[in-house]
Amino acid sequence: MRPIVRIIVAVVTVILISSTAFGENVYICYDNGIRYFSNTVSSANCRFYRSYGSAPRYRAFGDIPYKELIYTAAGNAGIDPSLLVALVETESYYDYTAISNKGAKGLCQLMDDIIKFYGVRDPFDPEQNLRAGAQHLADLIDRFRDLELALAAYNAGSGAVVEHKGTPPYQETQNFVNKVMGLYRHYRSLLGDTTSSSLKK
Repeated sequence: MRPIVRIIVAVVTVILISSTAFGENVYICYDNGIRYFSNTVSSANCRFYRSYGSAPRYRAFGDIPYKELIYTAAGNAGIDPSLLVALVETESYYDYTAISNKGAKGLCQLMDDIIKFYGVRDPFDPEQNLRAGAQHLADLIDRFRDLELALAAYNAGSGAVVEHKGTPPYQETQNFVNKVMGLYRHYRSLLGDTTSSSLKK
C-alpha cells in the first residue's frame, strides 16, 4: 500500500472511530458468519449501518413502532411508556433484530443473564423483549430509587453503580443516561405521563 493510501485509510479510520464516541453511528459486523451490531468499527468486516442521532426520531404518537406493545409492557411494569420509548430508541432504534458486539439482543438490548432471569424464550420477539426490558428497568428503579441511577445500572450493571456510589465514570454510560433522559423528556411532553411515580424527572 502506498504511503498516501495509508494516510487516507488512517484518517478515515480515525473519523469513523471518533464519530462513534457518542454512539451516533452504528455498524453492522460479521464474525464467522454471525452478524452483530456495534457502535464502533470493531473489525475489518464492519460497514456503516445507520446513524442514531440524539434528536428524537418521532414527533407523533401514531408513528412510533410497537406503540401498543410498549404501552402494554410499560403499564404491566408500572413505568411511564414514554420512558420505555426513549429506552428502545436509544438501545436499538426500534430494530428488533439488533445484536450488539457485547451480545445484547433485541429492542431493549437484553444481555443473556437478563434474558434468563426474566424467562424470555425468544429475545427477538418484540413482545417478550419489551416485557423483560420494562420489568428490568422497573426493578432497577425500585432498587436505586433514582431514575438516572437506574438507567446507569441498565447500561453498566448494578454492580458498577454500587461500586462507584453513583453513575459510573464511563463515557458510554454517561452518554446513554443523558440520551435516554433527553428523549424521555421529549416523548413525555408528546405522549404525557401515565404513571404517578415521584421518581420520574
